[in-house]
Order: sequence, then structure tokens, then C-alpha cells
Amino acid sequence: MARDAGMTVSLDCGWDDELLKKGAEMARLIEEVDVFLPSETEFDLLCNSGLPMEASPLTVVKCSKRGAKALGPKGWIYRSSAPVPVVDATGAGDSFNGGFLASWLMGEPLADCLENGNICGAATVQATGGTGGLVRIGNQLSVGRLGAAK
Repeated sequence: MARDAGMTVSLDCGWDDELLKKGAEMARLIEEVDVFLPSETEFDLLCNSGLPMEASPLTVVKCSKRGAKALGPKGWIYRSSAPVPVVDATGAGDSFNGGFLASWLMGEPLADCLENGNICGAATVQATGGTGGLVRIGNQLSVGRLGAAK
């Protein structure tokens, strides 16, 4: 229904011990999304339980303080994240998703999408509560669009 309405579909796993053991069974669902956004641990567990690595047209793997990587039509692309002091990791993955998807929906290059996801995730961990750090990132993103970090 979302696609029929002109929308895209993205999926972040959320941690579920039982589902992470059912990678082969989850493949059909994951094939139907435009962007699959697991953490590195979730992705490894799903692949180890039978999920084909390239199940989704675009898989974006969040690698915590190391940054992120994406598997698209041209293979893997990696972007590291700048080291930052961690106050509270709550919401880091969701903030990464927001930064990545905002760039992706605007048609930015995949490397820039990863970079902006990393910036948003890193900002989030520097304050308590999951979103407080996001107010500081405006000057780290290009003016007028979310595009490549400056």
C-alpha cells in the first residue's frame, strides 16, 4: 500500500531474540523493503541464520562508534564516524536512520547519506535522552539540504 501511494519502505529490526534467529524466514519480508537498517550485531545474527546478505535492495549496517556501511548495487561502501564522548546511547540508531533516510530521500549520494547518518547518531550520544544532541548538528550539515557534511 505504501508503494502504491508513492512512498518508500524502510525497516529497522529492533532487537528481537527470536526473530534474529530466523534469518532465512525473514528474507522474504526484507526483500520487500527499499532500505534495511540493522545494527551490525543484528545483521550478523540474521545472516548467520540464513538471511542472504543482499536480501534488500539497500542494506545499511550501523557499526556503532566505527560508523556505518551500506550494501547497494555497487557493493559495500564504508564511512567511519568521528570519535565523540558518549553520554547516553539511547536513540543513536534511530537518529542515524533519520539522518541517513533524509539524505537518501533527497537523492544524495550513498556516501553522503552514510556521513549524515553518522553525524546524527554521533550528536545523539553526546547528550541524555535520545534527541538532545541533535540541536547541535545544524552547522555540521550543508546549508539548504542535508547533503555532505562540511
